[in-house]
Amino acid sequence: MAEERVREREREREREETPPPVAARQPLFSSAGLVLVVVVLVVEGLLVHFLSGYLQQKPQEEVAADVHVLESISLDKIEIVFPAPTPQGDNESMMVEVHLYLADATSAGVKASLESRKAQFRNAIFDLARKMGYENMKRPSAIDDFKQMIHEQLKKMIGSDIIREVVFNSYRVLGPT
Repeated sequence: MAEERVREREREREREETPPPVAARQPLFSSAGLVLVVVVLVVEGLLVHFLSGYLQQKPQEEVAADVHVLESISLDKIEIVFPAPTPQGDNESMMVEVHLYLADATSAGVKASLESRKAQFRNAIFDLARKMGYENMKRPSAIDDFKQMIHEQLKKMIGSDIIREVVFNSYRVLGPT
């Protein structure tokens, strides 16, 4: 009996160690599964192709036609020196770089006329700043008030509302000089 058990164990070991015949092995993927995967990939590829063509930007000519360039006049940097508040104090100063953006219907002749009056505009801005005073000018909330004052003053000087917007490219309080 012991011999039979030993032989039985040897047969079981041989069955475990020997690989099954090729016909008995299961394939990793079925052919129907592979066909399904290929069909899904082809459909996704077609969707990506058609959607990418649909979502592309407009042609360059159309984009360039949509851009609108505003006419502007640069008054460059204006340094404003405020007199010393006391006789022994130092003068205080600030630097403002101003651009005037014009209305859409501005002709080249009107723009040239405004360009020739830059010095007058700079002097008007200088006078307005000195009237506001250094203490008011260094407050951040005063910037919008100052822009509005410039717009109103230049509107009076020109005699029409041709200036659309006053923009400060830089606004620096320099302090005592």
